[in-house]
Amino acid sequence: MRTARAALAATVTAILISACTTPEEQAREALAAGEQALERSDRDGAVAQLTKATELDPTLARAWALLADAQLQGEFWNAAREAARRAAQLEPRSAAHQEVIGRASVALEAWADARDALTRALELEPARAALHYELARALERLEARDAALAEYQAALEAGVEPLRTRLALARSALGINDLGEARNLLDEAAALPGEPPDGARAELAELREDLSTREAAAQRAAADVGRPADRQVPLMTMLGSLGSADNGAIADVLSGGDPGDLDAALLGVRDVAVANGGPAGTHGGNGVEGGESRIAAPSGPMGTGVRRIAPQPEAVVTLGAPTVTGGDAQAAAQAMRQQLNRYRTCYEWRLESNPSLAGRLTLRIVADAQGHVASVAVASTTLADPEVERCIVRGVGRISFPASESPRGWTVIVPIDLHAAQP
Repeated sequence: MRTARAALAATVTAILISACTTPEEQAREALAAGEQALERSDRDGAVAQLTKATELDPTLARAWALLADAQLQGEFWNAAREAARRAAQLEPRSAAHQEVIGRASVALEAWADARDALTRALELEPARAALHYELARALERLEARDAALAEYQAALEAGVEPLRTRLALARSALGINDLGEARNLLDEAAALPGEPPDGARAELAELREDLSTREAAAQRAAADVGRPADRQVPLMTMLGSLGSADNGAIADVLSGGDPGDLDAALLGVRDVAVANGGPAGTHGGNGVEGGESRIAAPSGPMGTGVRRIAPQPEAVVTLGAPTVTGGDAQAAAQAMRQQLNRYRTCYEWRLESNPSLAGRLTLRIVADAQGHVASVAVASTTLADPEVERCIVRGVGRISFPASESPRGWTVIVPIDLHAAQP
């Protein structure tokens, strides 16, 4: 009996204290709780407390800033950008807020927004050298190549992203055919300590191959300088010549000359190569018959002429009917379809190596009252492929729902079925 009375008294006391506390004081308490949750690496708990703080006191800039950081860590780019924008409205001289806006915009591929925010952040705090690389990426996507090159150079001087920065500068050097500079940068990139990430390793190999091709073409062109005038044939004449089965296009133009002449002519054309391996008049070996000249993809095997790609299973991705609170189910389904191509790409990527991969992935999505995704979790799955699941979850994080009918925002449960089409 005494225990029950004590519990009742404690509850009444808590209610009375809460009634005497102003919203601003409650907001500061929620802010403090959010900060403690971040210290414990409890991102979800921090988001809940910091969201509460901003609702109780929308002028609390620190709550907005910490909420933006937490959402950025969780890769909820839309929510992070919106929170950072609210913080920036309250503290317009903060480079940190502009940096979060910029980084979230890069992740969303909103390149103009990224350019504006990152430029502003560097204007406010030039010491934030790490932003030069992200700004360069945005400028490159916006085709502001000279400005991008300057930012990549600034990133290189600051030691930011040393591998990717060198690769970007090497790519630019190849674009203007500065082969010496490209080789220097690629050699420096290859000599950097540590194992490069898969994507950077692949790009380095691709750029080295491009450089080798261009250098070989330059050497052949230099060797051709002394060729007699009657053997110097314009490229368009080569491509425009016609030949029969007994007298193909190459023989037509060069009168039995070296098939390498056509290779040298075509090597300067981006993403084009000529298959090799056959005798004069049958340029392309096994890939070409009867003296026909044929252009092949550079990735095709030597002596086969044309690359033959094995057919891949077609990926089928179907969104099930969502279960929704806080808004209209049809509107939620339409929002989910914003990233449908992304889900399909995630699945196709793994389907190539595992044609039997199939299953159902059910997601639980929480969005705030403005429609910005706050969290995405896998509620259940039969897919058994964490890489596909993570890829799709990141795509869902980019969705924008309509404004919610409830101040609590959206909660959406949606199944996604993935399977390969039957041939």
